[in-house]
Amino acid sequence: MNSACSFLPDLGTYVFLPWDASNSLSPWFQAGVEHQYGFNQLEARSAFDCCLENSPGHPLCYWGKSYAYGSFLNKPSCDAEDLAYAHEFAVKANEAMEGGGWDLSIVAQDLIKSSLKRFPEGDFDEADQVQNAVDFAAYLGANHNGDLDLLTHYAEAEMDVMAIRGEGYYTLNGEVNPGEPREEAVRAMDALERVMGAGKGAADPQPLALHLYIHITEPLSPGAGASKGEQSADALAAMNVTDSGHLLHMPGHLFMRTGRYNDVVQSNVLAHVADDLYDDKDMTPYGPAHNSYMGVAAAALDGQSKWSVEYSGIIRDIFRGGDRDDSPGVEDGWNTLLTIYLRFGMWEEVVKDEYWRVPNEFGLKEGNYGDFLGAYCRGHAYWQLGEADKAEEMLAEMMDMTLDDKFVARGKVAFITSPEARR
Repeated sequence: MNSACSFLPDLGTYVFLPWDASNSLSPWFQAGVEHQYGFNQLEARSAFDCCLENSPGHPLCYWGKSYAYGSFLNKPSCDAEDLAYAHEFAVKANEAMEGGGWDLSIVAQDLIKSSLKRFPEGDFDEADQVQNAVDFAAYLGANHNGDLDLLTHYAEAEMDVMAIRGEGYYTLNGEVNPGEPREEAVRAMDALERVMGAGKGAADPQPLALHLYIHITEPLSPGAGASKGEQSADALAAMNVTDSGHLLHMPGHLFMRTGRYNDVVQSNVLAHVADDLYDDKDMTPYGPAHNSYMGVAAAALDGQSKWSVEYSGIIRDIFRGGDRDDSPGVEDGWNTLLTIYLRFGMWEEVVKDEYWRVPNEFGLKEGNYGDFLGAYCRGHAYWQLGEADKAEEMLAEMMDMTLDDKFVARGKVAFITSPEARR
């Protein structure tokens, strides 16, 4: 038995394709779907492998593998390798279904057929990927027949079209304010609202629908605008998907936009517990530094110094745990701890920190933004402690550093706000 199949995480009790799930389909299928709903593609692929091990040759296990190699909102474009795998498993799913011997629901059959619309054969540039996504959305839009799962996947497809194009869900009203929703966003919101409306009062609402609705309402103006998605955030938080760090974290995005900072903190405490569990089980959590970083930001806004400091230290531990795709990365996240010390006037703690330079083990160039931010924090703290000479030494270090383009604007802000530079 594959060792990855020895631990089945608690991902809630929602049942995707309930008729098929009750018909000799491994519970690993549900786990794979929930992992993908929480954007954790690595664990989704592993779970669908376990599905195939326990339900050999099942078309839905192959469909799941295809789904888990495709695009999603945080990975809008696929590289050639992922597209090839997605197509390969879509073909296998359709061949297994056409080979007979499987008692599949109409909904499952439509999903499997649609996978070849999403991942046809060929090498595709970004424009082709957009067209494939448009074709896929059109197919699901014409064939969902009111099924809540298919409606949800249709909404995801419409949102993917915008993500692959590099568009926001709304046109801009001015430079930053959201204006009117794009056509795809209107269709996606309508589908999601139908799903959530049909599931009101249900013990297990559709978790992807709630997740997507948070994404599509979060960009609305803080407070009254974003509050349109508040009910979906509360519903997702109440589902208690214990072992999905990202689904536990996501309500915090909406809570942040509506000023519910302590609720953001609590969402990300739960997410960190799940992320830790994955590390303990040699699994891969999705975005653990991002989860803790959002919690730290909310705690700082809420005046929770103890939590802010503790989880800023945890962010460093997460980085030490190994290289993974995360946001923030090491360069801009390492010295979150020192910025929190500044936020709460903990000057001595800033200057006592032995790791203010990003450790060499991360392979960053000398004078990276992490070092720059560390020097800024130390300079500010030394100034507050009355040690002007040391503050100016830190300013001199900052001036000698050449930042990468993505960090130049932040560097300028740091210079403007450095007290030693304003003498």
